[in-house]
Order: sequence, then C-alpha cells, then structure tokens
Amino acid sequence: MEHSDLEGHIAEGQQLPAQAMAPLRGSLTAAQEELSRQPIDERVYAALKVAGSRQGEPLDLRRSVGTLFDTVFMARNDNPNHVRLPHLVTRDGFENYFYKSLSEPQSWR
Repeated sequence: MEHSDLEGHIAEGQQLPAQAMAPLRGSLTAAQEELSRQPIDERVYAALKVAGSRQGEPLDLRRSVGTLFDTVFMARNDNPNHVRLPHLVTRDGFENYFYKSLSEPQSWR
C-alpha cells in the first residue's frame, strides 16, 4: 500500500477510500504477517521463479550459436532442454528485470 495514495486520502478523512479499504484490512495484514515470517532468501527465490516464468522466451543456445554449436558444446543426451537458458539468466533478463529488482530493496521485504 505504500505505493498508492489511498492511505493519504484516508488520513485526510475521506470516507470513500476508507470504505474501499475496510474489507481488505484484515486480509492485507494477514498476508503481510505471513510474508514477514518467510525468510528473505525464500521470498527472493519465489519472486525470481515467478518472474522467470513470466519473462521472455528461453534462450536456445543451439539456435543462437548456429552451425558451430556441436564444435563448441556437447549437450547431455542431446536433450534440447539442456541447451535452453531461462530468459531471466540472459543479459536482457538480468538488466531489465533482476538488476532493476535489486535496486528496489523494498520489493524483497
């Protein structure tokens, strides 16, 4: 709620925002308490896992490297999944998601 102005409107005495928030107060408090009990490393991992599934397509090394792939790399069991990297661990994923998220420490609290 720190990124919305509802609390500010409520502090000013406006009734509509107070009425809108009333049913959510218990749920938000319970969720915040539950999250505060979870260790930060688990919260970060969970957030990265969710973000990884929502980011762009995985990087297919075989397709990206091209015809020299077999000269440079050897895939285990020639399984195509062993040569794909989640978008989050690519340069674009790092710079456009992970790095930005690290600069917002409140998102990990």
